[in-house]
This record gives sequence, C-alpha cells and structure tokens, in this order.
Amino acid sequence: MENQTVTEWLVENKVSEEDINFIETVLTFTTSIKRLPDRQKMINERLQSLFPNKNAVIKSDLTYQQFVYILRENGIEANPGELLNKYYLQGVCVDLCDEWLNQKKTSYF
Repeated sequence: MENQTVTEWLVENKVSEEDINFIETVLTFTTSIKRLPDRQKMINERLQSLFPNKNAVIKSDLTYQQFVYILRENGIEANPGELLNKYYLQGVCVDLCDEWLNQKKTSYF
C-alpha cells in the first residue's frame, strides 16, 4: 500500500504502539540534541522517564548503526532503512533521516 503513513506501516509490521512512540521520541529527541547539545542530559532523563523499560542514550552524533542497535536492543523488529525512508518521505525529522540513510549507504552493517 503506497499511501500508508509510517504508523500504519509499523502497525502492519506488528510494532506496538509503545514501540512506535519510542521510535518517534528517539528521532525527535535526537534532532533536538543536534540543535541543543547542552540539553543532552535533560533530554535523556526525559526519555528514560517516558520509557523506563527501554534502553537508549541519545547524543548529538548518534549514528545509523547506533540507531539500529537501539531498535534491536529494545526488541523492535522493523527494517531500519525502510523505516527511516518512510519518515523521510512523510516529512518527519527529514535532516536526521537523510543523514542516517546516507550513512547506511556507506556502511556494511
């Protein structure tokens, strides 16, 4: 289905609502830290309070490979490249998704 939103695609791929919220929070918080690196500690504390059962540390230089690791570490089974491409096409965290998709092209992960 070509006109699916990212959320619809994730639900179709059996990703839970909590995991969808977690993914979106990781993306938006990473984007925020890139613009406000002095807020890294506060943003990570907020992430932990929102998702106490998830493991992730957000930083301004988070890489595609680290994003993939975060997904796997938290049991989220979604194709990371396809996921980022869908967010990019939907206009969500475009700069970050573009950066990570370019890293994916040059990595052997």
